[in-house]
Amino acid sequence: TVFDNSSITFLDADVEVKQDDLVVYSSPYFGGSDPKTNSYGTIDPFLINYKEYNDSSTPSIIPTYVTIRSYDWEETFTSDPSSTISIIVPDFRVQNVETGVLTYYIQTAIDDASSGDTITLDIGDYSENIVINKDRITLRGYSTSDTNIKVEESGSDSPPFSSPPIFDEDLPAIVIIADNVVVENLAISGFDTAVMINGSTGTFIHNLVITDILSIGIHNLDSVDTEILGLNISADTAGIGIVSSQGSDNLKISNTQITGFENGIEITSSGASIVNVKSSFNDNNGLYVFGTNIEISDSTFIDNGINGISLNSITSASLTNNIIFDNGNAEVRIISSFNIEIDSNSISDPSDGYGIHLTSSD
Repeated sequence: TVFDNSSITFLDADVEVKQDDLVVYSSPYFGGSDPKTNSYGTIDPFLINYKEYNDSSTPSIIPTYVTIRSYDWEETFTSDPSSTISIIVPDFRVQNVETGVLTYYIQTAIDDASSGDTITLDIGDYSENIVINKDRITLRGYSTSDTNIKVEESGSDSPPFSSPPIFDEDLPAIVIIADNVVVENLAISGFDTAVMINGSTGTFIHNLVITDILSIGIHNLDSVDTEILGLNISADTAGIGIVSSQGSDNLKISNTQITGFENGIEITSSGASIVNVKSSFNDNNGLYVFGTNIEISDSTFIDNGINGISLNSITSASLTNNIIFDNGNAEVRIISSFNIEIDSNSISDPSDGYGIHLTSSD
């Protein structure tokens, strides 16, 4: 008998029954003509041979496998043909707001969506690699404490709902390759990279909690006009909290905290704005910039291993109203840079090191 997660019998689930490799029951999805489950969540009884003797007086059991599928969820169960089995189809908690369609996987909802649709994720854990390849898609979780995109622990007795058969923790959790995409209200953990933005315009990343990432929290690659607002990114890794690569101009980061990386933020693009950001307890730099025309204001850089802020080959930058304190080497390190305006900052260190260390700079 097939039930939903509320113990209500499940109508119209596709069914395939195999004895070893022999298909003995197959509904339309599986290429057969046998009926799907009825309103009682069952299929009509039929006879099978589940014991074979093979010239022996002691029978051996022929393994029987029952596969159930509903929309994009599918699972195979081992069955004892001499008794009934109960199968539960989990809740479909991913919804396209515009169409109302519920799916099991996040990626299915995105694949089925049209540009401009909003995909919502209900409470729970999801283990998927997600690619957003349609413009103006919004991917919205319930909250950062309740909606988690995470690496499923090996051997878990209760794997996360919406867990696909295969995911790769060495790939980003979310890849964005479309324009004007919004991702918000999620927690992400365990993947190599939390979010990669690749060749996109106008991406908005809002209210994410990112933990235990192996390499990079947010990777902004060849993407312009990206805005990052209200993130909390923490790890214990040799990676980088936020990377904005060359060509990814006009990045905005605000109201964000980063801790536990090699570099908190690394920017090699131009036109970046850093406002109300705290980057602390990173092994090397709180903020490393190799670009131009950057504005850093109302932010805090403390207890980083080498420098609070490192500016290298900058032709224009402003540092206004920041707190830069107790970093290992220099609070502000400026190398081969020009037109740097520093105003109304609190720069101090109770131990050895430089307040502002300039080399080959005017």
